[in-house]
Amino acid sequence: MFTIVFHTDSAVAATLVRRHIGLMESYFDQSVDIEGDFGAALAAGMAMGLDQRSGVVKSIKSELHELRHSNRDPAHAKASSGTCIHSPPARW
Repeated sequence: MFTIVFHTDSAVAATLVRRHIGLMESYFDQSVDIEGDFGAALAAGMAMGLDQRSGVVKSIKSELHELRHSNRDPAHAKASSGTCIHSPPARW
């Protein structure tokens, strides 16, 4: 059994808008406390699928990131091709 205690309105807003990410950031900022069984709180969030559903803000941020950093422009694609962490070694 657990209780989530929100200490600020901004922690509530962050949780509503950014879902599990907002909740965890608020927890790390000490704007939220989990009283009781912390493991049960995490399990409840996972069982509800809070980590699987993205919020509106996350979707917008992803779209903006893709718009700014996509490789549609050949010059940008060439410039960023050497920075990919998944690139195989030069001799394969």
